[in-house]
Amino acid sequence: MPRTTSSTDRRTPLARRAGLATLLAGLALLVAPGALASTEGTEPLESTIFRPVADTYVDAARPRAAHGTRKRLRASAMRKRTYLRFRVRGFAEVEDAMLYVRVARGRSVTFSVRRARERRWSELRMTFRSAPRAERGSPRAVGVARPGWAAVDVSAIVRANGPVTLVLGPRVLHSPLAFKSRESSAPAQLLVRGKKGKGPQAPTEPAPTEPAPTEPPPSGNPYTERVGFSGSNVWYDQTKQLNYMTKLRSAGVTWLREDFHWGAFEPSPGTWNWTYGDRLMRNASVTGLNILGIFAYSSSWGADGATIYHPPKDPSAYANFTRRVVERYGPNGTFWQQNPTLAPRPLTAVEIWNEPWLSFFWRPNPEPARYAQLVRAASAAIKAAQPTVKVLASADIFQMRSDTTQSRDWFRLVLEADPTLFRDAVDVLSVHTYSQARSPLDTVTAPRWRFDRFRLTRDLAAAYGANKPIWITEFGWTTEPGNADAVNEATQATYTQQALDFALRQWGSVVEKAFVFYWGESSDSYTAGYSPLRPDGSAKPLWNTVQALLAAP
Repeated sequence: MPRTTSSTDRRTPLARRAGLATLLAGLALLVAPGALASTEGTEPLESTIFRPVADTYVDAARPRAAHGTRKRLRASAMRKRTYLRFRVRGFAEVEDAMLYVRVARGRSVTFSVRRARERRWSELRMTFRSAPRAERGSPRAVGVARPGWAAVDVSAIVRANGPVTLVLGPRVLHSPLAFKSRESSAPAQLLVRGKKGKGPQAPTEPAPTEPAPTEPPPSGNPYTERVGFSGSNVWYDQTKQLNYMTKLRSAGVTWLREDFHWGAFEPSPGTWNWTYGDRLMRNASVTGLNILGIFAYSSSWGADGATIYHPPKDPSAYANFTRRVVERYGPNGTFWQQNPTLAPRPLTAVEIWNEPWLSFFWRPNPEPARYAQLVRAASAAIKAAQPTVKVLASADIFQMRSDTTQSRDWFRLVLEADPTLFRDAVDVLSVHTYSQARSPLDTVTAPRWRFDRFRLTRDLAAAYGANKPIWITEFGWTTEPGNADAVNEATQATYTQQALDFALRQWGSVVEKAFVFYWGESSDSYTAGYSPLRPDGSAKPLWNTVQALLAAP
């Protein structure tokens, strides 16, 4: 997910994903990709963020003391408990809820969240002796405290409008915790999703339907020709690019997702610069890698705004750019004709924009209907020039905006804007399935927040007669120190293996390919966190895991 550009519209090799901080630009809540999700049904759900109306902690060692003005809320297994009180309002039905607390102290400490017997209390007067106890038999939610923000699914606890008091405490002895209070700069947040109006409760969310069991491909290895990486190699010089691509191919990986920035290829109207594309496709031929090209973003002269992340003001100009690229690099394209000594490794799949559902990459805010128009124009131009090239379009469930803290649908709204778009103009549904620090096999979190939310995309597409294959064009886990979503290196490898097995073996009839993020030079701690290589070039366990999967008979 690109973040920056130079004057020539080329992106420096920084993180391909905007990360937590970028996703939250303009939002009042720190949430990770997928936390503000959309509904797969026909009736949209809305979200509201609530801040505590009161918060405090109590201490058994000082049973008469009140701590309501402190900037830190403390908790320990034996003596201290943190209390958060929210007032939920405005919903006819509550679908689900996520609690976000800023950890001030504690590293990888598991803590529980319970509901207390509800009664009015004042943070200025509540003491250990007067504090309400957790409701007997009430559901217990579990979170992991890491530096930064911790997220806990409290859907089973927050079920309707009204006041709710949450009690937080570590589950392990001698593991003290501290959270930021509302007197600090980072108070807790409660994100509630549901149907707006007045009413007490929400129905249970239906689970996605299951497909028929699938068999592994004839090779016996379900990963062969189906695993890729998403990277930034297109901007490297010849030698560095060739080295990275050679190393990737040596692991058995056959696909690399790369940028084709309009402004880098057409710096001014009608003036074409093929330097970046020629170098990339030449190295693709030499290494035997297939390239998934991302047609992103606008050129500086063609953007409907001040940045290349503003959409094209003229979709036909963008479509002409996509046509020229596939004419050059597609099957039997002019580049291959001009370089007969190269073994052709043509573009056979291209993606229209990167994450148009995110306000960072479609400014000032996502526009489902306008994206549908862009896909229409580009697909027609691509198919006219190269009918066999597959067109990928974004089919993620949700969008994330800077003008509201409420979640908004993405895929459903694109389909409503052009009901036949994904039926007759798109070949593959592109999704990104980051699940923060959660396992890809998680079945406790609401489906639309999990790794397997591609099933919601599949169900919605089927309802519109667009039974197309899905490519997961970005997913992964970070090991970046200090990142609230970080896992350790061993867990990163395990989760990636589980994700590939789940998507390509168990769901192989739905998911054709999966691209791990990130491949390339670790130019910052963010990209280093997702990479299978450490900044010094040594291999994380993830690298060995990918090689082993692809080498299996």
